[in-house]
Amino acid sequence: MSVTSLEFLLLLFLGAAVFFRLPSARLRQLAFTAGTAGFVYSYVPDPAGWVVLLGFVLSGYGCAELLRRRPSRVLFTSYIILLIATFAFLKKYDFLKLCIPERFLDLHLQIVGLSYILFRQIHFIVDVMQGQIERPALWAYINYQFNPFTLLAGPIQRYQDFQEYWVHPVPSLHDRHAVLTAYLRIFTGVIKVVVIAKACCGGYDGLLGQLGGAGPLSPGGWRAAAKLILMLYYYLFYLYMNFSGYCDIVIAGASLVGLRLPENFNSPFLARNILDYWSRWHITLGHWIRDYLFTPFYKTGAERFPRHTQAVAVAGYFVAFTLAGIWHGSTWNFFIYGLLHGAGASAAKLWENAIIRYAGRPGLRKYLRSAAIRWAAIVATFHYTCFSLFFFALDLGQGQQILGRLLKSFAADY
Repeated sequence: MSVTSLEFLLLLFLGAAVFFRLPSARLRQLAFTAGTAGFVYSYVPDPAGWVVLLGFVLSGYGCAELLRRRPSRVLFTSYIILLIATFAFLKKYDFLKLCIPERFLDLHLQIVGLSYILFRQIHFIVDVMQGQIERPALWAYINYQFNPFTLLAGPIQRYQDFQEYWVHPVPSLHDRHAVLTAYLRIFTGVIKVVVIAKACCGGYDGLLGQLGGAGPLSPGGWRAAAKLILMLYYYLFYLYMNFSGYCDIVIAGASLVGLRLPENFNSPFLARNILDYWSRWHITLGHWIRDYLFTPFYKTGAERFPRHTQAVAVAGYFVAFTLAGIWHGSTWNFFIYGLLHGAGASAAKLWENAIIRYAGRPGLRKYLRSAAIRWAAIVATFHYTCFSLFFFALDLGQGQQILGRLLKSFAADY
């Protein structure tokens, strides 16, 4: 059941109209649970898929309860390794073919939302072990993990925020204007996904067909290169319109039943470097990378190698963004995508440190205030993210084929 489908929207509006007419918090919780179960069932009608999903989710709750009662770094590490290994197996990552016979990877299970369930599960376990979640509740946790507004593609909400809502599900929109604004945002999101993103996808597919087809490229290498650049522009705007439109729908839709979700976009094309980009694009993922990948890595490394904190930071960016890239997909191209963003993040930090070293903090402030430098950085970052999407949109075989045809086209010009 797509969030842009008429079926989903009608059920959402009908449910929102009656949700707060239910007289008690318990009845509202039951209604939310029923809606959640129906939504998940629309994607996973196969009982085997339900068993796998519930097993994956409930194992996290069980481990968190054990860690809450008796913290153990060995148990935590062992479970995280097992969890990630299970995730990689279920997602059929290409690198597993190097060590596991392909016949064992040939599973036909309908599993939805596993990528975001993994991130929420790691957050939940870490925060429980650290005492930031004092009294987790199983019913709340299951609804948190399968929440229809965040299951498919985020935003990545923290359990603490969901639990606060779950205990007291009360309206978050307090006047007619706020309600109408939410409906307008849903309508805007549908237009983004169904109209604009679809048009961008059509442009991308058309150029991909020309660049990756069997016939010769014509006429000339520079024209073919321009088509490749335009194709990546189309893909970037397709991703933005599709994902931000989806977020508009689910964030506004959740607000109709009182649930506040974190924002996920803030003018990402005005970012001046890759670190700034990830604080604007898929914000909740950027925060998760910072809190659960980069910060623990950097803290551990800085404690062990206090004289090499800059090198530790650079390594941390590569590790964090490479893992985040791999999380996006099971093929090798996503590994390269993550490496590129790790390199971009490291370069941004090294450049900032170099300015401070040679010009001090006043020099950095002057640099950041320069409008010309700012716009040059924005343009460079925008095109760097476009270039990196070559390894997001295409697997290595497709990418190699297009680049090979492009080189042949240039060679024919000379």
